[in-house]
Amino acid sequence: MNAAADTLKLAQAYAQRALNNVRNLQPYLGDLADIVVIHVEPRIPTAGITADGCLFVNPDWFLSLSGPEAIYVMSHELWHLVLQSHARAGADDAWHVNVAHDWIINRILTDELGIMPPKNGLWLGDADNHSAEELVRWLKDGNILSPARRSVWDAEAGRPDQRTPTPFEEALRGTHLAPVEASSGDDAPADCPGDILTEEDLRRLSITVPVIAVPLISDGGSAGDAVAARAEALRLAADAALSTHAVVTSALRYRHPDFTYPHLTATLDIIATNDRIPVELALQSGIDMTAPKVRTYRRASRRQGTRQDIVLPGRRHEGWALNLILDTSGSMTGVLPRLLSLIKASAKAAGVSQVRIIQASDDVAADETVDIDGLESFEVWGYGGSDLTAAFDRLSEDPDTERVIVLSDMAIRYPAEPPPYDVVWFAIREHYGTPVAPEYGTFIILNV
Repeated sequence: MNAAADTLKLAQAYAQRALNNVRNLQPYLGDLADIVVIHVEPRIPTAGITADGCLFVNPDWFLSLSGPEAIYVMSHELWHLVLQSHARAGADDAWHVNVAHDWIINRILTDELGIMPPKNGLWLGDADNHSAEELVRWLKDGNILSPARRSVWDAEAGRPDQRTPTPFEEALRGTHLAPVEASSGDDAPADCPGDILTEEDLRRLSITVPVIAVPLISDGGSAGDAVAARAEALRLAADAALSTHAVVTSALRYRHPDFTYPHLTATLDIIATNDRIPVELALQSGIDMTAPKVRTYRRASRRQGTRQDIVLPGRRHEGWALNLILDTSGSMTGVLPRLLSLIKASAKAAGVSQVRIIQASDDVAADETVDIDGLESFEVWGYGGSDLTAAFDRLSEDPDTERVIVLSDMAIRYPAEPPPYDVVWFAIREHYGTPVAPEYGTFIILNV
């Protein structure tokens, strides 16, 4: 194997490792990380991504990144899918949208990962205080310093050093005896402003990639159906990432006003193990959503403001009961013990005293109310089929039911029409599978 082939292989493995660590460090991006396909391509100056999830990296440039920097770049490209950058970038303002989203994404990632954008990446300190549309307008009107029309990353910073000519070669320069300098050829990095890659960009760079499609559901489907299914899967994964990131971040800042994201460790093997906290935070935020909105004068209102002449009632959260539909189909066997333990800890923190658990697989296997302290030793029934319809119907008959948590791997059947109560879905992602988001309720993905 020659040196060029070795470099391509090393870059492919390094990029895949960085993408795997994005899953662990930022679980809300896990679904997108499962769908995208990495392409190591010397003709791309740095890195970029297409609307259909082709994630390109230049091998020499990417191998020049440190471990945390590689994770940063991978996460940055996935965030372009989260923000729907390709769809929002029209023909006349594609570069402006690219820059605006680069500013916003790098502001988010620097907060989360604790490092500045690698390779002199684009940076605007208060980008998180402005919308992309506002930043685009400022760029067009000249009301903000516009960066050079180049890629978001500095290609020169990662380009290998050029060989220095020998004194003999310098002496022969300009004569017919001078050695012929090797042409860069078709694999030379080309000018590619921005990392929102389009089909036109790939054509201009003479890059051809096979059409990516999800496996057909049946033999009767067409290739076009498969491509459409992949596009829908990307859209759902992007929507889920955006909503989950918003929920978890809001919960963190609500419960801990001084919260800042921990700094990224430089050891990839350590990063790969720290997925426990996001699971607990997601559980806590979902349980908080289901808390009753009952007011009491025993707790002062947070909206009292400067008023001193009246007392407003505050929210009461203590001593309330949690409604839980538990998917006890066979595929849930391995994850239920740990999840019930985590739910107990999160529920107690939210003031839950009792949990009504309706277990369902083919039908309702059990319906009982247990004390929160006895949840870890709770006896689970079922481990059969995957139909939660009867459990939904059971709670619909109770006029006092206002909010329900559903814990499932989403390989289930459930009512197509929304029930007469709010639903918070806790979706289990085992082995990084991609659960399908229902059309109603709040959807939160748990990485276990």
